[in-house]
Amino acid sequence: MRAFFPYDPAILAQLRHELAALDELWRWREAALRAPAAPGSLVAADAPLPDARFVRMYAGQALGTALDHLAAWRSLLNGPALPMVAHLTLIRGGLEGAVRCRWHVEPTKDSATRVARGLAARRDDQVDVFLVGKRLAEDASGWDGRLCGQIGEENVGRGHVSTSCG
Repeated sequence: MRAFFPYDPAILAQLRHELAALDELWRWREAALRAPAAPGSLVAADAPLPDARFVRMYAGQALGTALDHLAAWRSLLNGPALPMVAHLTLIRGGLEGAVRCRWHVEPTKDSATRVARGLAARRDDQVDVFLVGKRLAEDASGWDGRLCGQIGEENVGRGHVSTSCG
């Protein structure tokens, strides 16, 4: 492999070895997201609370983001050239995804806190969808805004967004 910067071959070999586990981590993530809650687990402790599914859903999403960033980094390491610094942004994305996953499932927090964090992530997603819809509705060349209004109407009373696209 050609590098734009002189990397230590031993370090590159170690990184390749560590990143070889990504495929197994993807399989583990998929199995964990599909499995029923194990008795005594944090998932089981959270389950009685309304909207507990958002903890698992957003933790899984964050872990998927982390693994995807690391898979892209692995592709760079196994490719014909390694950039001098650009690949470090992939490491940052991987770390952010991993930290966000940990934040959702943090074992030192109680179920109410974990579920509240899942709901906060859900709310942020809904706001993002609304804002994208609003922007698209404002674009005269495209979309007519019906979805934007529907998203707003679904969120009335939740304090997330208004029903107005304008």
